[in-house]
Amino acid sequence: MLIDIDIVKGRPVPAGHLRAVVALAYHNEPFSSCSGTLIAEDMVLTAAHCVCGYPPDRIFVGYDMKVTNGGSFVPASGWRAAYRCGVDTAATGVDIAILKVSRTKVTPMTAAPDALIQRANWLRIVGFGATDIDGERFEDRKLESAVPVTSIDCPRDVAEEAGCQVGEEIVAGTLGGPDTCSGDSGGPILISDRGGAGEYGEGMFRIAGVTSRGIDGEGTICGRGGVYERLTPAVWNWVSQAQRSLRRGT
Repeated sequence: MLIDIDIVKGRPVPAGHLRAVVALAYHNEPFSSCSGTLIAEDMVLTAAHCVCGYPPDRIFVGYDMKVTNGGSFVPASGWRAAYRCGVDTAATGVDIAILKVSRTKVTPMTAAPDALIQRANWLRIVGFGATDIDGERFEDRKLESAVPVTSIDCPRDVAEEAGCQVGEEIVAGTLGGPDTCSGDSGGPILISDRGGAGEYGEGMFRIAGVTSRGIDGEGTICGRGGVYERLTPAVWNWVSQAQRSLRRGT
C-alpha cells in the first residue's frame, strides 16, 4: 500500500529558503497530507497518490502553517497524474502528478541533470510531514535533512529489499536515520548543483526526485528509508506535456 510519507529527525527550513517547496491542503483537514514543489509559478509537482480520488483544493506557500506571517494559501484548480488512479500500487506507473494552482510569486525549482543525479551519494529531503516514526505528530512546518543514497536506479537486489521499481526509482535513508514520513509524499528530494545534499549558500538546489513511499517491510512507518520517483528525462517529458494540457484545459 502507498503510504503518505514530515521529516523524522529533520530540522526546520529557515524562512526564505526553499520557498518553492509547498504543502498540499485538503478541504479543512487540520494538517497537510502531502507536499509538493513549484516547478512554474502556477504548477506544482507532487505524487500521483496525493491527488488521485481526493485532490487538494489549495496549497500552502511558506515555512510554518501555525504562525502569523508564516505563509499563505493559494487555490488549486486542476491536476494530471502519471499513473492509473484507483490502483493501490506504484507498479502501475510513475507516482508523480502535476497540480495547477493560482499564480504565485515564487521562483520555481528546476530539474537536475540526470548525469548529476547518477553521481549522488547524498541527497536532501524536504517536506511538511510528521516528525515521529509512527507518522502521527504533525508540526505543519517545512523541515529538511540530508540522507545517504542507497541506490539511484534500484537494481534487482535493492528492489527485493525496498520494493522499488527496477531502473526507475531512488532509494535513500537508513534505519534509524532522518527520513520522510506521513505528509512528505509528493515533496522533493533535492541535489545541489555542485553535487550531493549541499548546504545553504553553496549553490542552487535542483529536483532529483519526488517522495513516493516508505521502503517495504514490517514495523514502524517511518525511519527505515524511503522510495523516490527519479526524475529522468522521460519523466520530465511527461511533466511538460501535463503542464501544457492543464493550461489548455484539455
